[in-house]
Amino acid sequence: MTDPRAKSIPRTIAHYATSRLYQQALGVITAFLRPKLLTPEQFGLWTLLKIIPRYSYYTDLGTGASFRYLVPYYKEKGDCARVEAIERCAFSAGFGLSVLLAVVILAFYLREGFGPEVKAGLLCMAGMVVLQFVHEYYLILLKAHERFSLVASTNYVFITAAFLLTVPLLYFLRIYGLFLSVLLAELVALAYLRIRLGSAVRWGLKKDVFRELVGKGLPLTLLNLAVVLIMTADRIVVSSMLGNEQLGYYGVAGLAMSALINVPEAAREVIEPRAMRAVDSVPTEALISEYLWKPAINTAYLMPFLIGPAFLALPPFISLFLPKHVDAIAPGQILLCGVYFLSLAYVPRVVIVARNWQTQTLVLMPWAIAANVGLSVWSIRADYGLPGVAAASGFSYFLLFGLLLAFLGRKLERSGWEWWRYLGETILPFLIMCALLVGWQVLLPRYIANPYGRAALGCLAFLALFSGFHAAARRRLPLLKKMIF
Repeated sequence: MTDPRAKSIPRTIAHYATSRLYQQALGVITAFLRPKLLTPEQFGLWTLLKIIPRYSYYTDLGTGASFRYLVPYYKEKGDCARVEAIERCAFSAGFGLSVLLAVVILAFYLREGFGPEVKAGLLCMAGMVVLQFVHEYYLILLKAHERFSLVASTNYVFITAAFLLTVPLLYFLRIYGLFLSVLLAELVALAYLRIRLGSAVRWGLKKDVFRELVGKGLPLTLLNLAVVLIMTADRIVVSSMLGNEQLGYYGVAGLAMSALINVPEAAREVIEPRAMRAVDSVPTEALISEYLWKPAINTAYLMPFLIGPAFLALPPFISLFLPKHVDAIAPGQILLCGVYFLSLAYVPRVVIVARNWQTQTLVLMPWAIAANVGLSVWSIRADYGLPGVAAASGFSYFLLFGLLLAFLGRKLERSGWEWWRYLGETILPFLIMCALLVGWQVLLPRYIANPYGRAALGCLAFLALFSGFHAAARRRLPLLKKMIF
C-alpha cells in the first residue's frame, strides 16, 4: 500500500473528517427518520439493541486494536513479512470470535418469551456483528496503512446506502425495515471495499503473532471498552428503571451528541499512528506539545462552534420534526454540553497509547463508570428524570478527562505553571460557551417570540461572539491555529 506520510496532519484530518461529517450529516437525517416513523417504545428498543454491535467491537481480545498500531510500527522497520502475518492473524481471530458472538445472540433468539420485534432485532444483531467486523477490519487495514482517502470514500458509500435504503424500508416495514436496512448497508459497503481493494482477505493464524496481538491490544481494547461503558451506561439505566419508551426519548436526545463526537474521533484516528512512530524519536517536551496540548487546545476552541448552534437549534428542530419526542429537548441540550469534555477525553489517550500506558489507566475507568451509573440512578430516584441522567453523563465525561490528564501529569512529572495554564485554557472555552448559551436562553425570549427566528438569531450571535473570543485567544496561544483543520 502506498505510504502517504508526505501529507500534513491538518490536510489528512480535514479530508477524513469531511467524510465523517458527511457521514454524520446524512446519518443524523437517517437517525431522525427512525424516531419519526417509529413509536417511542420501538425507538427505545432500537436504542437498546444497537448497543450490542457497539460492544461487539471489543470481542476480538484486542487483536484489532493492536493490528491498528503494530502495522505502522513494523512497516516503519521494513518488516513486510510480519505485517502480512499480523494482517492475516487479526482477520482470522477476529472473524472467528465475531461468529462465536453471533451464535450466542442466536441462542437468545431461540429462547421463549421474546416478542416478534425483539426476536427480529436479535436476528439482525447476529448478522450485524459479523458483517460489522469484516467492514471494520477493512477500515482498520486502510487506517493502519494511512489510506484515509479510501476510508473517506467508503464512509460516503456506506452512509449514502444506509440513507437510500432506510427511507423506503422504514416507511413500508417500520422497525423490520430498519433491521433490514442496516444489514443491506453493511453489504453494500463491503462490496465497495472488495471492488476497490481488488483482493480477498487472506487467512492465517500463528500462535506467536496472536499472542503479540492480544498482549499489545487487550489493554487498549479494555480501555476503549471502558470509555464505551461510560458513554452507554446511562441508556442501560434508563431502560431498566424507566422503560423503553423513556429510552426512546433519551435516544433522540443523544443523536446530536453522537454526531459531534465524530470530529475528535477522526482527529484521534489520524494522529495516533503518527504518535506511535514518533514516541521513540521525539523528545518528551515535543511529544507533549504536539500530541497533547496542541490537539487539546484546538479541540477545546473548536467544539463550542459545533455545540453552540446545535444547542440553540435543537428545541425548534425537535418541536417541528419530532413533536412526539419533545421530552428529548432538555436532556439533549445537556448532553451536547457534556460532549465538550468527552471530546477532550480523547486527547490524552493519544499519548497514553503511544507510551503504552493503557494497562495502568484501567484502574481509573471504574471511577467514571461508577459516577455515571450511580448519579444516573440517584437522578431518577430523586425525580430529576432524563435531564438528571444527562447531567450525570456529562459529569462522568468531565471526570474521565480529569483523571486521564492527572494520570499523564503524574507519569510525565509535569505539574508546573505551564501545565496548569494549558489546563485552564482547555476549560475556559467551555465556561464562555455556557455563559453565552445561558445568556441567549434568558434574553432572546424577551425580544423574539418566534422560536425559529430566535434560534437563527441566537446561532448567528453565538458564532460571531465566540469567533471574536477565538481570535483574541490566538494572539496569546501559539498552539491555537486559525482553523483546526
